[in-house]
Amino acid sequence: MSKFNAQWHLAHVMPKHSTDQQRAQWHSEHALHCGCRAIAPSIAKLLKANGYEVPETLVARWNWRPIHPDARGPREVAH
Repeated sequence: MSKFNAQWHLAHVMPKHSTDQQRAQWHSEHALHCGCRAIAPSIAKLLKANGYEVPETLVARWNWRPIHPDARGPREVAH
């Protein structure tokens, strides 16, 4: 990711109690103007649901690991 664009963030504050459409528009503009982070998978889903194209190269790849010791996943927990 490239640098944090502080000027863009100061000029484009997410509205309080924003609608899904407002959130999608904000995140779409954010991806174009600020490279402070990758797009979270949940935000990518929101963007697609509201008609925005999402370059897969910008979507974060999260490594899921269970938190609860009884959960099964990538890491098995010995009992």
